[in-house]
Amino acid sequence: MSERVVAYMLSNLLDEGREVILDNWYLSVRLVEFLLTRNTYVTGTIRTNRGVPSELTQLQLKKGQSCFIRKGDVLIVRYKDKKDVYVITSKLTADFIQKDQYSVVDKRVVVLQKPSHVDHYNSNMGAVDATDQDMEPYNAARKSYAWFKKVGIHVLQRMVLNAKVLYSVTNKRKVDMKDFTLQLCDEILAKNLSDYTAMRDQHKNAKRQKLSEPSTSRLAGHELVRSEQNTRRRCWVCYNIEKKRSIFTYKCCIGCKNRVPLCSLDHFTYYHDNL
Repeated sequence: MSERVVAYMLSNLLDEGREVILDNWYLSVRLVEFLLTRNTYVTGTIRTNRGVPSELTQLQLKKGQSCFIRKGDVLIVRYKDKKDVYVITSKLTADFIQKDQYSVVDKRVVVLQKPSHVDHYNSNMGAVDATDQDMEPYNAARKSYAWFKKVGIHVLQRMVLNAKVLYSVTNKRKVDMKDFTLQLCDEILAKNLSDYTAMRDQHKNAKRQKLSEPSTSRLAGHELVRSEQNTRRRCWVCYNIEKKRSIFTYKCCIGCKNRVPLCSLDHFTYYHDNL
């Protein structure tokens, strides 16, 4: 199915010596060989079960190492980064470029020899990847038999994304997708709901007043501060009460034994008032 999608979308662009950049959902060795017969070049990532030879997948590589395999005009490169990256191309040759990268382990900038195919793919797929990164964390579509709901929600989120891009270009500043969505919802509600502004301000004032009230635990010498060791630990309330195992924080209570890690003032208050 994915191969047919590419062939259909390129039906009016074949036999012109063009290059198409694809991700691994569409690509296979068979598709690359077919497009070569129609004078169309391909570069993109590929899954190992789409015709990648076992001679390439079974090699033991260390991080930063690469290996290549060629069949006619089709070249496949395997690059070992945090995980294996496979890139297939019918246009480029086996070549490397130098990339400066900061090493957290060595605490310095190191020079890496990176296959030029990977850089070529990243530079051309940058906009698509950036779009996916913006939308995926806040994707409201969930598994559902009502497919039309997912389509409708996806269209709405694409509209919000396009609005964010226009806003960023017009104001010449970057804005986070989450912040922009919240701001957009706030302005739409304020414009169309007469008593929304009063409700919002009342809620904000109540929350601000609650946070500013000193607790008895703070008066007893307890205070939420950033850890002196500058290391992250699991928030005690998130981990033990809310069963969230992925919440880490630099903050801790300076007055508690073992400097109990707590991610927010609400959890600070909950821990000291209830435990």
